Amino acid sequence: LECVPNTSSIAKPPLFPSWSLVCLGSASLYSRKIGLRDMPNFTSGLHYLIPIDFYLTVNREKWEEDMKMIGGISRRLRKTTCENTRERVKLFIGFEFECLRGHRFIFGQKHLSNKMDSTSKLINLDIPLWLKCRCRRSSYAQLMRLHIVTPKAPVTVFINPRVQSRSTIFHTGEKPIGLEYSRYYVMRFPYIFGGSHGILRRQNDDYKMAKLLANSISVIHSPLN
Repeated sequence: LECVPNTSSIAKPPLFPSWSLVCLGSASLYSRKIGLRDMPNFTSGLHYLIPIDFYLTVNREKWEEDMKMIGGISRRLRKTTCENTRERVKLFIGFEFECLRGHRFIFGQKHLSNKMDSTSKLINLDIPLWLKCRCRRSSYAQLMRLHIVTPKAPVTVFINPRVQSRSTIFHTGEKPIGLEYSRYYVMRFPYIFGGSHGILRRQNDDYKMAKLLANSISVIHSPLN
């Protein structure tokens, strides 16, 4: 397939990679107080990842055993006859935009079209592919990377990015990709989205329709043994 895998083309492996996923290392590389470090050209104040809570229904005893094995913080067991319990895990997520001049920023509260929405619900919202940049010259920034810091808990985080423009949906061509716990990952998005109907361009009305579809990230409990 000589383009980014999409719903309007034949389901074949692409000839070249359009998406890239890199593990930078331990989750400790990211500091909630400092934000992103050693990454140049970020707009001041817009270099922080967004903390998002996920709630999982898990087997109570198995969860506690797994947490002890990995050294995670867990609450005390309560006396209950219920086998399952609801646990909360926290991810740090950042949708990074970059303009042609190299200015970078993380999508946040100020970019939400509905100011009543909370960034805690960010993964449940569609994210536009292009946004106005704060350059002196009128320019746009494109969604280029997805930052994910996974929690120190017995879970697997799955990512399944899908970018839609009108009736076509671009995707990785793979099943949802699993990420290990307590790691810092960055997924690079394609710069050019091309399919059987041509190339997605910001110069026409495509940019008003193009978006990263909601619910591209999910979390499940993954027992260690």
